[in-house]
Amino acid sequence: MTTTINNTNNFYAPIGQYNAHVDVINAHFDKDSKMHIENAGKTNIIQPKPTPQRKPRATKQGTKYTQATFEYKYLKQHSNRLALLFQRLQTNAKWIAEDTTPENFTAIFEGRPCDSKVKWIDSKARLYFLIRQLVERGLITVPQGTTIWQITESHFIDKNSRHFYSLHKQKAPKRSTLAIDKLIDILDPSIKDEN
Repeated sequence: MTTTINNTNNFYAPIGQYNAHVDVINAHFDKDSKMHIENAGKTNIIQPKPTPQRKPRATKQGTKYTQATFEYKYLKQHSNRLALLFQRLQTNAKWIAEDTTPENFTAIFEGRPCDSKVKWIDSKARLYFLIRQLVERGLITVPQGTTIWQITESHFIDKNSRHFYSLHKQKAPKRSTLAIDKLIDILDPSIKDEN
């Protein structure tokens, strides 16, 4: 069987499905731009199997972020000590970015829910040791229903504005533990500030 079609219309071949039988046709154009179609019989068309979708990459252990904050034990009587600690961390130690405000820092230790962020531009180990020592010395408390690292990872970000993660796996820094202890002394009213 031969069919002649003028080349003015678009021609679409049928698209098969898996293992579908399709009539195979031969087509050719003659010199008058007429297309001749001949039936060449039936054949199987086997579609390639779809490529399996990749599983998403495993992500870093995620923290469930919280608005909860620490509470400085002597907040009512010595709130100015938080501002002094911030000033020393930012100006003297240069561990907190210049674009972090004292209000953002102190909000994290007032015991009220907030979204404040502190840009910590130094090592994770120093941040870990600072917060751990503040809790161990009883100068700040962790509210029920949260953890020390959940609060820290929710409110402290790195120099690239990304949240810290896995702080609980850190170890005390090899150097600067004495310097951090001296900074923590600022929040302890029983210790007189020598500077």
